[in-house]
Amino acid sequence: MFHRDAFREIILNAIVHKDYSGCNPIQISVYEDKMYIWNDGEMPANLSSAEKLFSKHSSKPYNPKLANVFFKSGMIEAWGRGFDKIKEACTKYEGSLPEYDINEDGIMVLCRACDKYLKILQRDVHPVHSEQDVMNSIVEFCIKPKSSQEIIEKFKIPNRSFFKRHFLDKLLASGKLKMTIPKKPSSKNQKYYS
Repeated sequence: MFHRDAFREIILNAIVHKDYSGCNPIQISVYEDKMYIWNDGEMPANLSSAEKLFSKHSSKPYNPKLANVFFKSGMIEAWGRGFDKIKEACTKYEGSLPEYDINEDGIMVLCRACDKYLKILQRDVHPVHSEQDVMNSIVEFCIKPKSSQEIIEKFKIPNRSFFKRHFLDKLLASGKLKMTIPKKPSSKNQKYYS
């Protein structure tokens, strides 16, 4: 959905810039096509817009001691590199940069899913092939006898029981597929043909 290195940097920024005097936790909301990260922290006054965040700027964490712990642990590689790393990760992933809303209530970051993910999501929500289309394709594929495993691999069927319930039983019952060894239906050498 969103590059993990970019997301990691956003979370680290949320932690080191959070105002811990309040009781509000960092909030992460995950949706099908986007994620929001909010914290009630502050950015330095000179970094009041996303445009300024993604340009070269000095690093002034709201919690310098906490930032130093992350730095010493290796989670932060260098001061002021977080936004560069976010930009690099988004470019590598062909995703859009996160959108920042910085105001007196806190910092809200919107991470939109990249186009590749949205295409996959769309394909999974609206499958290209109906069950009937797959069954017709199996019949065509089995002009020469094929094993269950060959059929499952060819059509990317999740597993053997799904294949049996959704396709094989129906195709055998309708006579569209036949067994090469009908007297031994569960033979390990069983193949199916049309």
